Amino acid sequence: MAAAGLLAWSGLALYRRRLLPLPGGKSLWLGVAMSLLLFWLLRLTLSYGLGMEGILGFPDLP
Repeated sequence: MAAAGLLAWSGLALYRRRLLPLPGGKSLWLGVAMSLLLFWLLRLTLSYGLGMEGILGFPDLP
């Protein structure tokens, strides 16, 4: 699924001759990046700070 998305993005970027072929620009990518960073920090806090196990028992805490 991700590979298909990357292929579509690269084809559209080559066709339009822009690195970011979709409207929205930097603010959209900044929002996505911040959301992923906050999600990652939440997972770290819940896993290692509170000792909660996530999906499929990840991480395997002692």
